[in-house]
Amino acid sequence: IEEGATATPTPTPYVPAVTKATRVVPVMVAGKEVAMTFKDMDVSMLTLKADANASNVEVKIEKVERTPDIPEPPGTAYTYFDIEVKNPGAAKIEGKVEFKVAKSWIAADNIDEATVKLNRYDESRGEWKALPTHKTGEDNATVYFEAETPGFSLFGVTGEKKVEVETAAAATPTPTTAVAAATPAAAPAATPAPTPVSKTPSFEMIFAVVALLIVYTVVYRKKRRKGRWHVRK
Repeated sequence: IEEGATATPTPTPYVPAVTKATRVVPVMVAGKEVAMTFKDMDVSMLTLKADANASNVEVKIEKVERTPDIPEPPGTAYTYFDIEVKNPGAAKIEGKVEFKVAKSWIAADNIDEATVKLNRYDESRGEWKALPTHKTGEDNATVYFEAETPGFSLFGVTGEKKVEVETAAAATPTPTTAVAAATPAAAPAATPAPTPVSKTPSFEMIFAVVALLIVYTVVYRKKRRKGRWHVRK
């Protein structure tokens, strides 16, 4: 490498984890469960049940890393492990997987504990299937879960991140000075014009005029009658 040149780092090759354990079950009776425990592994207990008698059944559990040819399971992955059951003969073997998850991972990745589940990879379909999973207990550092599985292959433990809901109330917009200035001011209420005094003659005035006319008429008629009487004489 020339002086001053930066060396290109060599890519780290994919190396699966070597944590693994093997158990051999000498005799499996149809319909009866066989339980086995494991220490210092993500899987703490494995319970098997066969639908037919089997002997010398070998169980191998190995912690692995997901290879690039396998898609990621839904959610945030915690760990992967492979469970292989050999020499089942004609028996179909199913079981329960008890596993544990560190509380430090749940806190660091903001995982909703209720969403933690065990997923099994279906090689024939090339997809993950979530298994029925429920919490069985916890201690200061670990949460324990159990899942039922119809078969054994590659498994992945996942969880969903908590959904943060914003609850801030929407603020009511306040009109700005510019907007208020643009709004036309309300016109002042017009002062009502005074009602003009009516020029219509009052009832008293009409009565007085009518009375004068009556008096005048009576007097006038009397004078005319007197004048007629005087001529006849």
